[in-house]
Amino acid sequence: LHYSVASRRRAGFLDELARVPWAAQVHLHVKDEGTRAHLTQIIPPYAEGAHVYACGAPRYMDEVMTVAEQQGWPDEARHQEYFSVPEAGDWVNEPFRIRVAATQMEYVVLSDQTAAEVLKSAGFNIDEKCSDGLCGVCAANYDPAASDAVEHRDFVLSQAERQHKVILCCSRAKDAGGLLVVDFTGRRRP
Repeated sequence: LHYSVASRRRAGFLDELARVPWAAQVHLHVKDEGTRAHLTQIIPPYAEGAHVYACGAPRYMDEVMTVAEQQGWPDEARHQEYFSVPEAGDWVNEPFRIRVAATQMEYVVLSDQTAAEVLKSAGFNIDEKCSDGLCGVCAANYDPAASDAVEHRDFVLSQAERQHKVILCCSRAKDAGGLLVVDFTGRRRP
């Protein structure tokens, strides 16, 4: 674990990280002490099954992901989590349809609703935490062959995951009236 901070005074979890069983594996990089993280030195070439995770300011995470990509880390092995919702495009919410594959029931998601809200109202168990596409808790599989284009508005899925997953709290069918076919096996409330 490499932890970059501006100063120890502003850093969280220092006491906790000092007590974990793997504390010897924690590397602290403190800007005002001159121990900044040199990402090209600490991110090794990709090894099968390894993953790199980054959480923090967008500029920092972008740099981590760029260096990881240069080191051969594939998209599905690079992960990032934002502290707050980054600036996004000017999205226009169009109404669309969502079909649950197991039941073939179809629901309309109006422009002022999310797929998560509509599916919850229909009796499906949809866990949500952030409601902004940051955490991935409400991710669901979707059928790309049966669905129209998806407008992915999340900040958590990799490009590879976006080929078969959708974040229900924020993502939508790209076009008005579009259809998303999702798989919720076992998520219906009794």
